[in-house]
Order: sequence, then C-alpha cells, then structure tokens
Amino acid sequence: MGESAVNRITYRRAMMKGPREAAGVPATVLEGSSLPASLVEALSRHDYATLGGKYGEASWGTPIEYDHVVIEHAGGRTEIEVFNRGIHSVRKDSAQFRRVFRVCEALRRACEKPTKEGPAEEIPPDEVRRLLITAGEKLKPSSREQILKAGASAVPALIEILVDEDLSMQDGPGDGYASIHAARLLGDLAAVDAVEPMLDVLAATDWDTILHDAVLVALPKIGAAVLEPALIDLVENDDADWSEGLRGVISELGIHDDRIRKILVAELRDEPGAGAMHLGNYGDASAIPLLHDAFDSLRPRGEEGFLDNQALIELKEAIEELGGGLSEAQEHKIERALEARVQPREEEEDDEDYDADAMTPVRAEPKPGRNEPCWCGNGKKYKKCHLGQDEAGER
Repeated sequence: MGESAVNRITYRRAMMKGPREAAGVPATVLEGSSLPASLVEALSRHDYATLGGKYGEASWGTPIEYDHVVIEHAGGRTEIEVFNRGIHSVRKDSAQFRRVFRVCEALRRACEKPTKEGPAEEIPPDEVRRLLITAGEKLKPSSREQILKAGASAVPALIEILVDEDLSMQDGPGDGYASIHAARLLGDLAAVDAVEPMLDVLAATDWDTILHDAVLVALPKIGAAVLEPALIDLVENDDADWSEGLRGVISELGIHDDRIRKILVAELRDEPGAGAMHLGNYGDASAIPLLHDAFDSLRPRGEEGFLDNQALIELKEAIEELGGGLSEAQEHKIERALEARVQPREEEEDDEDYDADAMTPVRAEPKPGRNEPCWCGNGKKYKKCHLGQDEAGER
C-alpha cells in the first residue's frame, strides 16, 4: 500500500484502572501536515490494513494498557483495539500480533514527540536540572511536557545532565535517575546535537544499567543523524555487548542502507539470534533466504534453561515478520525446540482458578536490558515482552 493511501489517523492510548475508562481516553488526530511520512511508511511496512480487530483482554492485569487506532485510508477504514498489549505479546504471541504491537509503538512514538505548532516556551537550564533531579524514578507528566515544549532550547541543559557522571550514580543527586530522564527526553526531542554525547555515554556505561538501556531506546528516535557516527563507532569499538546494542540501534533507524545490511548479515552468521532480531527490525524481505539458511543450520538443544533455542525462535519470528513462512519440517523443528526448553512454570489459561493479576508480577529494579530475559520469567527478551508496557507505566 502506498504512503499516500493514509488520510487520517485517530489514536488513543492510556493506562486505565478499568475498561469503562476507554470511552473517555482523549484522542490524538494526525492528518495532513501533522501526519509524518516516516510514520505512514512504518505502518505500510506492517500492512496495517489487514490488522483490524480486537486483541487482548482487560482482565489480564491492572493497570490496563489500552491502545485504540482508527486509520482512514483509500481502501476504507481500519480499526484496531488492544488491551494489555505487553501481556498479549507473552500469552498469545503471533506474527500478526507482532505487527499490531509495532503499529501501536510507531504511533505512540509519533504522538509523544513535541508538537511543532506555536512558539517554543524557553525554560532556564537550572529549572531543567531541578525538575530532573527532584523527579526521582518517575518524571511528572507536567514536567515532561514543560521541557518538551521548550524544544531545542532545552537540549543543551539535557545534554549537560546526561553526561554528568555524578548525576548518573545511584548515590548521587536524584538517585541516578536525572541522566535517565535526560536521555529519554533527548530521544523524544529528536535532538541531533545529542547523538555524539549519547554514543559516548553508551560506550562508558555497562550494558546492564538503566541509563545504557535508556540511550539504546532513545537513539533510534533521533533518526538518520545517528547512522554515520554509529558506523564509525562500530568500527572503532569491539566490545561484544556494546556492539550488539549499537547494531540494534541502526537496525531501528528506519533507513535502508547497504552498510547496515552488511553489518546485520555478518551478525547473523556470528550470532544468529541477535542477527535475526535486528534483520527483522531492519525490514528488508530480501534477507528471508539468509534467515532460512541460518535456521536450517541450527539444531534444537535443551541444556541451558528457559532461553534454550532462543536463536531458532528469533529466526522464526524474523522470517514471519518480513512476510515469509516456515516449511513443515521447520515448523516441526520449532516444536521440538520449544519442547526442549526448560520452562520456569506452566500456565493453564482456561483453569477456573486462573488469576489474571498473577500474569504481571511486580518487577524489582534495576530493569533488565533490552536483550536480557524479561523480568516476568516467560523466557522472551525484555524488548519483545514487557519493555513497552513498563515504559508506558513510567510515563
């Protein structure tokens, strides 16, 4: 479907106490000049017109994560309603729902970006610093809105906070959260000037820290300006965990570039699981034969625990995400791989004693990294499980 096919998008998103609140969730309308071409391209890549319907259950946990999308296009009208999409991705994972999840994520990011209408409201650097240091773990929505409305004028102060080593320490001012908030805000502002400082922070922090993870999430929001410096850093830094994270960043930039593809194909050879996930993010269907070859080269194992055979699962998901499918023999291999995994627990969805709230155990800090096992214990990586829901709750 061509980009010009989308005429208007109405998007509602909220964390609710009960399903009755859905009717009162305010809507964001994107049309005409407010409809980013990059968003339309992302929606078209996931074939949004085929995703209409209702997904998830309000009873799966509280607060209820709610997304409601109406896309008016040349072919008609597509409506998507999702309850608890983070939990849905755990309980009823499928190639179609992964596309629904990505459509909702693309809309969430587009609607969270500060509006360009009206003049920016400048904010003194000292006030930015005060708001972030006193925020604690969660930045107030009013503080976030105030900083985003300041636009480019807030960027220098945010960069200064981001690179302040004292502010990143758990025993420092703001308990280490000021730098994390700064990274997220710089991503939301698509601050090009922050690319180099963010890459420096990425190189200086450990892969399992919240700040490192926040930078990994923020960089793709900045877009094309990240590519060239990221490619340079990938050549100069050979740390395995850091390089995997940065390859994930360039795979999510929404840019098709032969240099990115070569890097991800090489990663597929060396690390099939990570390479498959990143090629799926990259969105180039020409990689499907390479993913099939990698899939066929692996054998199911059952020795490492609940992440056994994760590479096979990532390969399957990437193939389906790019529009391909598995042969009957490959489907049997996936069945054997799943049977061989050591599961932390079994759940019976239809059990009369089933407790929906038990699906969302309380997560202890620190958050896992994007490529770490999710805190809920289901065996999926955090970025493909509760990351989106956790970020929504933090906001």
